[in-house]
Amino acid sequence: MKNLLNIHPEAHTHRDLLFSLRRRFHENPELSFQEFETAAFVKEFLIKLGLEVFSEVGKTGVIGLLKGPFPGPTILLRADMDALPMKESTNLPFSSKKPGVNHACGHDGHIAILLITAKIISEKFSKELKGNIKFLFQPAEESGGGASEMLKDEKNLVLENPHVDQCFGLHLESTSKLGKIQLSPGFFSAFIHDFYVKIKGKGGHGSAPHMNKDPIFAAIQIANSFYTITGKDLNPCNKFVITIGKFHGGTVENVIPNECEFSGTFRCYEEDDKEMIKKRMQGIAKGLALAYEVEAEVSFDDGYPAIYNHPDETKILNEACGEIVGKENIGPCSIGLFGEDFSFFVKERPGAFFLLGAATEDSIKNNKIINHHSEEFNFNEDSMVVGVSIWIKLVEKLLIK
Repeated sequence: MKNLLNIHPEAHTHRDLLFSLRRRFHENPELSFQEFETAAFVKEFLIKLGLEVFSEVGKTGVIGLLKGPFPGPTILLRADMDALPMKESTNLPFSSKKPGVNHACGHDGHIAILLITAKIISEKFSKELKGNIKFLFQPAEESGGGASEMLKDEKNLVLENPHVDQCFGLHLESTSKLGKIQLSPGFFSAFIHDFYVKIKGKGGHGSAPHMNKDPIFAAIQIANSFYTITGKDLNPCNKFVITIGKFHGGTVENVIPNECEFSGTFRCYEEDDKEMIKKRMQGIAKGLALAYEVEAEVSFDDGYPAIYNHPDETKILNEACGEIVGKENIGPCSIGLFGEDFSFFVKERPGAFFLLGAATEDSIKNNKIINHHSEEFNFNEDSMVVGVSIWIKLVEKLLIK
């Protein structure tokens, strides 16, 4: 652990248990809305702490409510629980026991951080709390919109009983050094929107293209034109990106197929940019389909909205982070236009979200940074001690003044 970090004594005391919990979750990953074993463990852990526990929230979510003895606000701290449908190639002694399922994004660390935070607060500071804390363990961040499902659960009103005043979240970040924080007010993550394009033409033999209406050729022209949208139709001062990640057409080398399809994602911060991108994609596809005498259909799947870090909440979270890692180690987001469904919470209540540096020492030493959603993904476990320290410090500032 770096000496420059002002680690909370209780976080340091619980370091071994923190690591043990993370490794347990890592060995037993579960996919979105299938976090049954994880949720059961979390529920039992919180019950033993004496918290009021609500389970099966938004299908597999869990909430632990800690009520303070004095009146005050209610804050929500969130961790996501799901893993990814991919194999693991880390060779860690605690690698996934489930083939094809892998905690390749750090959510195992998020669960451990919040559980240990709940343990320390409930055991050491509960008699001082001026307000309440909801420790929220969310399913399906990776796919399925678990935050939205929890918020729609009418049996367990996540933001009520008691009324939540502020919400906060974190995410480990494997490309940033230990002790580095990414946090800033305003838009922090991007709108996520997937698009799907299907081209219908007339297939035939590759030796006679004049007798066919080639959907692959038309699809290529449409795809290339999509990439021009960001350079010609949007304000260059804004942030946006268009990526085509899947392209499929045909089964035989010398046969022009009847159909071709491709899909991708676009991300942006501004609502106007989102609508402009959709409009231009539809216009380009329609115009080029007409030019090449094929049919083109464009559809969209709106994903997560953008996280908006509210100024007041960002300020106090910044202060808490600064007291742990030093203000000189806090900066704006630098990893690109990522998406996160914590955005659903900050649409309903003021809040803030930050990225916590978690690059392994080996990855830095060997200049081999491993990104999230990689088979080789891992993170520096000491980052979890930093995360616990920040949550404790934030609770002290908000509820133990």
